[in-house]
Amino acid sequence: MDDQSVFTRTFSVLPIALIVCRHRQKPFLDLADFHHLKHSLLRYYKEEKDLRGYLPEGGWAHSAAHGADALVELVQCQESDATVQFEVLEAIQRMLHNGKQIFSEEEDERIASIVDIMIEKDLFPQLEIAEWISGLAKCGDWMRSRVQVISRVNSKNFLRSLYFRRGQNSHGNDLVTAILTAEDKLNKFTISKD
Repeated sequence: MDDQSVFTRTFSVLPIALIVCRHRQKPFLDLADFHHLKHSLLRYYKEEKDLRGYLPEGGWAHSAAHGADALVELVQCQESDATVQFEVLEAIQRMLHNGKQIFSEEEDERIASIVDIMIEKDLFPQLEIAEWISGLAKCGDWMRSRVQVISRVNSKNFLRSLYFRRGQNSHGNDLVTAILTAEDKLNKFTISKD
């Protein structure tokens, strides 16, 4: 893939993250503008097809990571109700289950930042996040294919990133149990599966 247009798209998302951050600090968007911005950002995250990380010709494309940076800001806005939070979780799942790209440039860390901030600031019920995490692991039951492997590996790496942020301080809670159970289901190399 020699198309360099990814740079225009992915670097256009970074200023959006700054705009949303500024709005969080001192609101200036009315509700209609906020929803338009949210819809556009989620549409970008859903429709971007060039998910390469670092390119020898051009440098960092990193669309999954740059989009995640903007979503971190979006979920923290006062306008981001439970519906918006859930839409963001759905967008994350689509990104992890993209069927084309195993993330190898720490995109999992940037994506985990979204859910981590949702948990840290109690923006969405932890039980519902735990249920969403359990749903990520369903790709482990799909028929083996390249799409299944990509979804499984991306989800597993995301869960590990989230665990090492969250799990260390919260052993025994439902969220950590969901993370560990889902990771075990996705990990083909655990001793219990030999």
